Amino acid sequence: MRKIFMVFLVVASLVFSSAYAEVPDAVRTNRSAVVTIYIQENDKQVSSGSGFIIDSNGKVVTNAHVLSELNNGKGRTLLVKMDNGSWLIPGNLLASDADMDIALFSVSAKNLPVLRLAKNYIPKEGEDIYVIGSPMGLETSFSSGIISGIRGSDGFLQITAPISPGSSGSPVFNATGEVIGVATMIMKESQNINFAVPVNYIYLLSEGKKE
Repeated sequence: MRKIFMVFLVVASLVFSSAYAEVPDAVRTNRSAVVTIYIQENDKQVSSGSGFIIDSNGKVVTNAHVLSELNNGKGRTLLVKMDNGSWLIPGNLLASDADMDIALFSVSAKNLPVLRLAKNYIPKEGEDIYVIGSPMGLETSFSSGIISGIRGSDGFLQITAPISPGSSGSPVFNATGEVIGVATMIMKESQNINFAVPVNYIYLLSEGKKE
């Protein structure tokens, strides 16, 4: 019995190591630019989400519905936490598009780590993707999957990477560590059917081409 148990531990260890190694270094090094977003009311946490930094002078991308929680109660405040444990001071809402569920806001900081956006990127069905976010408040967690479909005229990415409440606003990476989308929603009654806004909408919003 003890021998069987030891074999199980070795196999489990190999599986874990293999799963960990599947995340490319180009992706894992990006966690420093991923933030966890908390909404508090009367010093009590009421919701959380994820986001990521795209400008060293303090521009953060997240979902519009993550920030909309600020308007669902009185005296709510926004808190932004980096992977290294430091807190960033929120600034202004720069742009928001509720239809595409994407928003940009500023934080008061300089020389921040940033993520590379895959401009003009053409996603491919079946390609490997990776997500760094904070599902259920578990800060900067990794998950992986594939692009299982490209949906609608807006090109929403259907992905299999597991995401949960709190993952909203997470960056979705390709194998070279570039951001190709923003995790936005899950199908609760289905398994591994999740969606991400394609990266080009970050450019459209930041350049003022979306209301």
